[in-house]
Amino acid sequence: MALVGLALLGLLTLCGVPRAWGLGAAAAGVIAYSVLCQPGASVVRATLVGLLALGTQAAGRPGRSGYPLIVTFAAMIAWEPRAISDPGLVLSFSAVVGILLFATPLRTWLGRWMPDPLALSLAVTAAATLATAPASGAFFGQVSLVGLASNLAAVPLAGVVLVCGLVGALAGLAWAPLAVVPLAIAAGGAHLLVVIADRCAALPAAAVSGRAAGLLGIALAGIWVVGRVASGHAAFRRVATGLRNLR
Repeated sequence: MALVGLALLGLLTLCGVPRAWGLGAAAAGVIAYSVLCQPGASVVRATLVGLLALGTQAAGRPGRSGYPLIVTFAAMIAWEPRAISDPGLVLSFSAVVGILLFATPLRTWLGRWMPDPLALSLAVTAAATLATAPASGAFFGQVSLVGLASNLAAVPLAGVVLVCGLVGALAGLAWAPLAVVPLAIAAGGAHLLVVIADRCAALPAAAVSGRAAGLLGIALAGIWVVGRVASGHAAFRRVATGLRNLR
């Protein structure tokens, strides 16, 4: 949804369309694209967040990316409370929350050892993978150990499928033969995504039980906290000072 909205907005801006009209047209494009997609919780979430993000752009507050997510989640749960048990909804929101919270620090850390584009791709994928692990364990009883590697391989393919699928859908509306090539490319990319998922899932020890993943997560969190305390991190120094003051 972000690619569609930003692409439309950028194209209209290059054509000299006023910003307000461009934002409106980009919002209409996001809605139209969501109609072309198979309906589901993740599509609804992406559409609503995309529209709210465009609204923050129009209001001059583009940096407040967490607010659209919170508003969207609250609206979807208020509309259908039972949706909280939908794996697609929970996984979708978990991935976005993970990206918002962890992608930037991970990108900064990884950028010390690798080119920035690779660091960005790895950081976003790792943030989403880590954030969705608890929900995956809760809903499916297992957590993938190869998800990060398979997602890294899938990211460029997903972009090709998205762009070619959109181009093919729009071209087919004008004249069906124009859609043959882009849709064939999109189909090939989608097939490769399925092959990557199947091959990674077939690897030995590709997943662990949700219980084992939870215990591992708790252990890693404990190690992180102990390391922060041992290093005298400022946040823990403030906590220690507050406890001493209580005494």
